[in-house]
Amino acid sequence: HKLYDRTARSINASIELFQQAILLDPGLVLAYTGLADAYNLLTAYGNLSGPDAAAKMEPVLEIAFGLDPNLAEVHNSMGAMNENAGDLLGAEEAYRMAIQLNPNYALAYMWLGNLLINQSRLEEAGDEFRKALQLDPLHVIVNINVARVEMFTGNFAAGLKHLDHAIELAPDSAHAHARKSYWMSQYGYLDEALNSARKAVEIDESGVQNLVNLAYVHMVQGDLEAARALIDQTIRSNPNNWQVHWLASEYYLLSNEYELMDQYTSERLAILLETGEKSRDLKVAYLSAGLAKLVNNEYPLAIAYLDRAERIEYQLEVSKELQIKVLRALAYEKNGQSNRADSLIDESLEYSIRMGNQGWQEPDMVVNQASVFAVKGDHEKALELLDKAVRLGYSQYLALEHDPRWEELRDRQEFIQMVDSLKQPR
Repeated sequence: HKLYDRTARSINASIELFQQAILLDPGLVLAYTGLADAYNLLTAYGNLSGPDAAAKMEPVLEIAFGLDPNLAEVHNSMGAMNENAGDLLGAEEAYRMAIQLNPNYALAYMWLGNLLINQSRLEEAGDEFRKALQLDPLHVIVNINVARVEMFTGNFAAGLKHLDHAIELAPDSAHAHARKSYWMSQYGYLDEALNSARKAVEIDESGVQNLVNLAYVHMVQGDLEAARALIDQTIRSNPNNWQVHWLASEYYLLSNEYELMDQYTSERLAILLETGEKSRDLKVAYLSAGLAKLVNNEYPLAIAYLDRAERIEYQLEVSKELQIKVLRALAYEKNGQSNRADSLIDESLEYSIRMGNQGWQEPDMVVNQASVFAVKGDHEKALELLDKAVRLGYSQYLALEHDPRWEELRDRQEFIQMVDSLKQPR
């Protein structure tokens, strides 16, 4: 029950209970897998990095595997351990083994779906989430993940239905309210997004995801002062959370504080390099540091950092992956390397089309697709796609005003009118 609540407080409480269960019965396999799963969830809801979680999970799961190597729960937890360690192939093999051992194990389908969606395999992920939903239609987190697929594919109404169902099932789930808030903000329902974000914090005021989400909604609304207060609060309590550091770098960008952005992102990158971090956190740090160098006109360093972000195998959300590609092209163009920039724009366009054909159609993805054409110089197509994103609900006018990908459009009357319209209550 504690593990199911998906808050740092409840997950830490579950760790204590699982440890007590192991002391009382050292042969209880599910106590070991439950403990491992708790460490895994702290990477999302607490202050534990993926590699640190994998290190904590490994000895626990060695014991569990020794007790029962044919238990689906053991292999499912091993999949999560491998995923945290960056072994994505091993993770998929373990999840599929869990399903083979127990085809009715909904959690294995859900965690496999999470892995697939993180690898940009949207259709496959949707299939796995729907299998999990069929097996356990009353599972709150399964409903939230089905909603995620619907939202990524532009099916807002279907996604909202599953989010509302999750909240009906668990009205006190901070996670459900936070996820609803995030997607409402993505699709332009900012008042509803703010209400849901505040509800999540009211339920769990210490949850890093809830604080980050509320800060994000304030940022989308243009309330940078409120966003900054929450970012500072979250960094003090959760200094290892990658999302809050990304949000902090975005704050400096949107506030036009480019030198502070450069200083902040450079310090964050140095910390991660010192710790030997090699996965998602480092990729995001290279992205934010590269963007900071780009807006500060330090193009060779921008190229170096963005190239390194591209080379890290861990997959961010598709819209972020496309952002990296387009920023790389822009950095090379600014550095006078037009041939390389043209090649990267062609790669970006191919990736954009391929991902669009696979179903990625949420507003943020459409905006990033527009940025390909903005940097390419096809301003009419860029404006056409921006208009599509706005009609879907995109409302982040500060990003349009400060992101360097839009600089060539900022004198266009259509662009000016679009940004002005986003500043009005919707």
